[in-house]
Amino acid sequence: MEYIHKGKNTEIIDERTLLRLDSGLSSGLVSDEEAGQFRTRPVRISGIDYVPPRDVYEIRFKLSEVLYRQTELENPLERSVSSLQYCTNTAFIDCNKRMARLVESIVMVNAGLIPVYSSKDADILNYRKGLISFYENETYSLYTDYFLDRQMARIKELTTDTGIEM
Repeated sequence: MEYIHKGKNTEIIDERTLLRLDSGLSSGLVSDEEAGQFRTRPVRISGIDYVPPRDVYEIRFKLSEVLYRQTELENPLERSVSSLQYCTNTAFIDCNKRMARLVESIVMVNAGLIPVYSSKDADILNYRKGLISFYENETYSLYTDYFLDRQMARIKELTTDTGIEM
């Protein structure tokens, strides 16, 4: 989250930015040769049937499609939720879910909105259910429910803390 608070007005989400972000996210978790690079070997995602693209050319093609689709979405909440597509592309050897959450947060900050997270077990479970549903069915509904519920809870917390009535 420190990255997000550096005072930039907007962060353009493009291939170069994703490579730079992955370099930071995966530093110390993967080899120096693989950090900040598109993966060149197949990966599996444990616990689900989804099989990510195997070939680096397919990965880059699918990533360019995701980047293009995101530019077409005007609503920042839609754009944030659509960041799940960075997970399914699995462009990097590790940290793809973290990348999706970071991009989701950047989109929110770019729009002047506060990204929200929760460490509550129930919220983590709902996040995972939504993510698995997206991986396996490419449906956003469970994740959208989680995302909007967290947004509303955060708004309620902020209005309670400041005494503003909704």
